[in-house]
Amino acid sequence: MDVFWCTLLLLLHFHTTDGVQCFSRFVPSSLTCEGVIGEVDQDTCCLNPKYGFMSENGGCHSCGPPTWTSWSDWSQCTTLCGEGVRLRRRSCYGISQSACATGDKLQAEACNGTCCDGEGWSPWSDWSACSVSCGEGVKHRKRKCSAQQECVLACPGDSEETQACPVLTCPDHGGWSVWADWSECSGTCIHHQGNVPTRVRRRSCSSPPPSVQPPGDGCPGDSVHTQQCTELPNCAVDGGWGPWSDPGPCSVSCGEGLQLSHRSCDQPPTQYGGRYCDGPSTRTSVCKSPCPVDGVWSEWSPWEPCQDVYEPDESINCENLGGTQSRQRYCLHRALGGAACPLEPLSETRVCYDVDGCYVKGQWAGWEPWSQCKPPCGAGSKRSRKAWCKPDFKDYRSPLKCPLLTAPWEPVGPREPLHARAPVPALRGHRPGLCRENGPAVPPQTARVCGHHPDQGLQHGAAEAERLPLPGVGRGGQEKLRPLWKSYTRRTDGLVFVVDAADPERMEEARLELHRVARSQENQGVPILVLANKQDLPGAMAAIQVDKALSLHELSPSTLHHTQGCSAVDGGGLQLGLEILHHMILRKRKTQNQSGKR
Repeated sequence: MDVFWCTLLLLLHFHTTDGVQCFSRFVPSSLTCEGVIGEVDQDTCCLNPKYGFMSENGGCHSCGPPTWTSWSDWSQCTTLCGEGVRLRRRSCYGISQSACATGDKLQAEACNGTCCDGEGWSPWSDWSACSVSCGEGVKHRKRKCSAQQECVLACPGDSEETQACPVLTCPDHGGWSVWADWSECSGTCIHHQGNVPTRVRRRSCSSPPPSVQPPGDGCPGDSVHTQQCTELPNCAVDGGWGPWSDPGPCSVSCGEGLQLSHRSCDQPPTQYGGRYCDGPSTRTSVCKSPCPVDGVWSEWSPWEPCQDVYEPDESINCENLGGTQSRQRYCLHRALGGAACPLEPLSETRVCYDVDGCYVKGQWAGWEPWSQCKPPCGAGSKRSRKAWCKPDFKDYRSPLKCPLLTAPWEPVGPREPLHARAPVPALRGHRPGLCRENGPAVPPQTARVCGHHPDQGLQHGAAEAERLPLPGVGRGGQEKLRPLWKSYTRRTDGLVFVVDAADPERMEEARLELHRVARSQENQGVPILVLANKQDLPGAMAAIQVDKALSLHELSPSTLHHTQGCSAVDGGGLQLGLEILHHMILRKRKTQNQSGKR
């Protein structure tokens, strides 16, 4: 039994075919194999009929049963013109291809050539330029076949011809020789202005030199190479004077003095052991300048004509309210930066009355009690008292004229109390009188501040303008007290609003508060006097600046207003402001009475 199996194995081994290259797929359309598996024997490879293998002659064979391929396309007709034959083929693939012998591998059929219309090559093109300018080169020419696709056999031969060009001698182009050694440096040190000595080396266009006929190109680049000798030491630099400076300030502010100019040894500065500049570094020159002239005030100009405060074109007479008049002066002779005139007003304004032809006999009333001492202690403490000059008739509008001008009072009609409440201190003052019958005239008085500090709570007081009392209530300006203003400004005849002219940063806050009070329903059309306080301080805003900052022009057209500069220190400007407020109140009442009559 053991011997039999050994013999069988030997027989199987003896009949095994040689190894072939096995593929995982045979493509019938192209008779090619794809997807190489490796080299195995043919029988093992063809256990799968879809596989293919490569034979020794390089052809690919299918492992499947014998099968015919599809017929190929018909070939071109064997003749270009007339009767001919065309062919088509097919192949058999698979194991035991002899099984395909029953079919034909080749088929033929008659055909007629259609290329009978003289189709063929076009004329040759001109020869192209030679491929090289010298030496051995070639040139080309071409032609085109104008036949149809099936008549390409009508164009035998090549479509392009090549021909050798005439041989010309090529020129020799120049080549550089090796660089020569560096020369010595052109100097022994480096100058301070940047002039550095140099060294050079050279080469020639001689390896080879360019040919003359035909002419060759020269060598590209420079024949000389220059290099700076930066390793040399710096040269010594002697100093040189720079330009003289402009003369300095004069030694005296005016008159004749001296001015000093200087120059520096820096053009160039001394360096590397060089010599310093010769000569002085400073010089003086005489200077002269005129001395400044301080300004001096001119004399006051005459008082301007008395005019109505709100209707400047109308003059004032006995039957009108009081007006204002101004006078000016100028700072003269100031020159060359001299001091300005002392800080005093350029103009003055006062209340005036045109009393020409108005003669009113007056008599002195009794003296009022003495005021309290101001200041309350010290060597300069003073007190004062007042007396009133009154007309001797009750009807202030009487046309009576007296032979002697005793007291120029404005005829304003019977006295009637005026009520004024405002967030300002109570003011008390009087208008000066002029009496000649019952004693000397009382000197003019200014309004004086009475009561408490203007910013602390509620004050009561009174002021007089044109001999009419102005009872008033003042409210402090603190923010916590502002809501109380409304309770004290109802049914008032006039408002007085005090601002700090020396504190421009709070003007916007003051503007908002003033407009809020003036635009309330109960204060529509009430005349407003703005007192620009602290005019005694340097840098304080002028009345016209305060007027603009508070935007008084934006108030209702029916609201009369005036801005008056004043100082609570000496009372300057207060009396004038109160009298203008008095005039505005009377003017408003006059307008209301005229409207009521209509």
